[in-house]
Amino acid sequence: MTIVTRHALRVYATLSGLKPDQGGDVIDALIPFMEPILELMHGKVFDPVLLALGVRRLYGWRFNRDVAEQFAGRLLTKGYLKRAAQNVFVVQFEPRPEAPDGQIEIATILERVTDEFESFPPKVTDLFQFNLGREELKEVLIRFLVSLDAYTEEAFVVQVERMKLDLDRRSLLDQLDEGGEPLTAESRYLCARFVKHLVKRQPEFVPHLARLASIALLTEVVEDFIKPTAPATRSDLTLILDAPVALNLLGLSGAEAQKDIGNVVESLRALGCSFIAFPVSCEEMSRNLASMLANSPPDRHGPTHDAMRKGEVAEDFVRSVMNNPERALQTVGVTVRPIDLQNFPAGARHFDRDTYEEFLAGIMWKHGSIDAREHDATCAALTMRLRSGVRSADPLTAKFAFVTTNAMFVRYAREFCRKNRMINERQVPPVLLQRELSTTAWLRTGLTGAADELRREIPRSHLIASCERVLRPRQEVVRAVHDRLKEFAPEKTVQYELLLADQRSVQRLMDETLNVERLVTPDSAEKLLDEMRRATAEDVQEEYGRRLRQQAQRHGKQKKDLEEQAAANLSAERAAAAATLSAEREATAVALADKERELRQGAERLATIEEERERFRRDAIAVREREVGRVDEVISRVNRTSRRLERAMLGLLYGLAAAAFGGSTLGVGADRYAIWSAIVAMALIGGYHTVQELRQKPKFGFQNILDWAARRGFRKRLADLHLDGPTYEDAVEIEYGQVRWREGFRERLSAPSAIGAGKPATMVEEALPAA
Repeated sequence: MTIVTRHALRVYATLSGLKPDQGGDVIDALIPFMEPILELMHGKVFDPVLLALGVRRLYGWRFNRDVAEQFAGRLLTKGYLKRAAQNVFVVQFEPRPEAPDGQIEIATILERVTDEFESFPPKVTDLFQFNLGREELKEVLIRFLVSLDAYTEEAFVVQVERMKLDLDRRSLLDQLDEGGEPLTAESRYLCARFVKHLVKRQPEFVPHLARLASIALLTEVVEDFIKPTAPATRSDLTLILDAPVALNLLGLSGAEAQKDIGNVVESLRALGCSFIAFPVSCEEMSRNLASMLANSPPDRHGPTHDAMRKGEVAEDFVRSVMNNPERALQTVGVTVRPIDLQNFPAGARHFDRDTYEEFLAGIMWKHGSIDAREHDATCAALTMRLRSGVRSADPLTAKFAFVTTNAMFVRYAREFCRKNRMINERQVPPVLLQRELSTTAWLRTGLTGAADELRREIPRSHLIASCERVLRPRQEVVRAVHDRLKEFAPEKTVQYELLLADQRSVQRLMDETLNVERLVTPDSAEKLLDEMRRATAEDVQEEYGRRLRQQAQRHGKQKKDLEEQAAANLSAERAAAAATLSAEREATAVALADKERELRQGAERLATIEEERERFRRDAIAVREREVGRVDEVISRVNRTSRRLERAMLGLLYGLAAAAFGGSTLGVGADRYAIWSAIVAMALIGGYHTVQELRQKPKFGFQNILDWAARRGFRKRLADLHLDGPTYEDAVEIEYGQVRWREGFRERLSAPSAIGAGKPATMVEEALPAA
């Protein structure tokens, strides 16, 4: 078992058993991670710089000298240090081989998770081969979980160079090669994809992985100062949401991002915290959404577009938020405070105009948008003005704090305020990261009682949201495939752009490339396109198979239930039949005599009924014949009307033709408007018939009009005579406005066998009231 894995399991066990009423401190849970550095420093004077860099090198956590010095007292209490003189300590490290019960529990679970992880890579992609052993795979997964937001190796190298370590300390630090290489992009994607797979397929493992991921949250406590960790009961903190954070809360960045920030907001509101936004942030929300929607679907990217593609948010809702972000924020309990630099002069002395300009000039991100840079500078200035000089080392007593997802913004604001002596090293800066807020909510809302459920949910939602960020399609990968197809198979680019609108196809693309553009080559581009097409088909096939399996299970259960019910009914019936058989035999003889008497009487009544029935039948036949005769009259009248209508329409057509010919050729007539109207009408009629003839499509003409008029007249006359319309409409056919009986239908309706079959005619019903 590697160093990172071993100490991660120890911290898991510590967090599992930590209870506030036992005097535990979550910061102490990080001490096992420092043991590899303390072991190398055994017998030497405690060097906080070396401890900080060792932790950075091993885990990528943001430790500095001040944080390491804060841990000196804890290490002394735990017996890792011995006081040699005033403020001088000597490291005394003794290995601790014991394994808490919680460590044994998670170790067993990790073995089961590793079994799944070993077989997982081939299910994702065949473009990249992971030639890692079982222990190496486990180490990759553990490092991903405990360092979700770690620095890169480049940042560690710069930090070492900046601190100008002497040769002796460099030599000792070089022995910490474990964990020195940051996880590759492929490994991070694979781990995130695997965690999402477990969430969907084997959710019983997720709480244990979330507890390991809480180690990453725990390191946020010691980023640049030791934040308070004792549970709080009340707070008057007002949190100001940046545009991306507000979009997360509204669900426009996906369901998991919404759940992540939603858990934090809910837990902090329980303490009394309130949430607001600035108008300038609402403008940035509208600007960002409008910029995304202005692009064509293949060119869109970002978390909101990913959420739309997954079906987690509708485009109509996105446009609604874009048009009125203030109203949308009100629905989630966020108030927009109408404040800007001009209408809040009272707080200017805490962050004046010159300080604002200096802050704005130092912003080194978002070079392509002056609006975005001015937004960040304005939000930092307004936050400091709202604080009105209040300083605090506890985020929950800082009065106001601006929450963002931009780590560069946070670091710059902290350094700027410290340089200008607005805060000291231990006090809360004006801008906080969203994940720092998650840590505060996790630690400060209590470890037991009603808050316990949220305490467990915050690391879980943070883990899943972090995985979502890793799995988010990178525009570089999407563009790389598009460029390769455009270069080598341009006819397939349109198909590729259409597939980008389907989440299943995009997920397959990211899986195959592991979200790394270097795996996209001219040879693999078309294969990736085929995989995207196959992903859509496989998903449909899987859904169909799932429904078939559910249906088979349902039918199997129904069949079993029916068989059991039938067997029970049969047994009951047999018992009942055996019990009553003798009684029935005795009653049968008596009943038989009565039945014979009733049969004789019935035969006499039947003869009388047959005579009556024959008489009524003859009457009904006569009524039906009269009714069919009246239908013949209706047919004759409708046919005459159709012929008159045909002659009228033909006369009108010939009149239009004559008017057009006379006006255009012979100059006859004085009304030029009427002449040209006739010409246009004839041209339109001729053009329409020519086009339909060339298209070989049916043409609308006299026959359509005559058939419609004949059918309408036939129905109306039948209704006027109170005859059964549907019956006779089915018995006739209409061709070119002429109604005629279908072959054999008139005879069948008049035949005696038609009486009493189907729905009787109205006159038949009147003639047979007794029947």
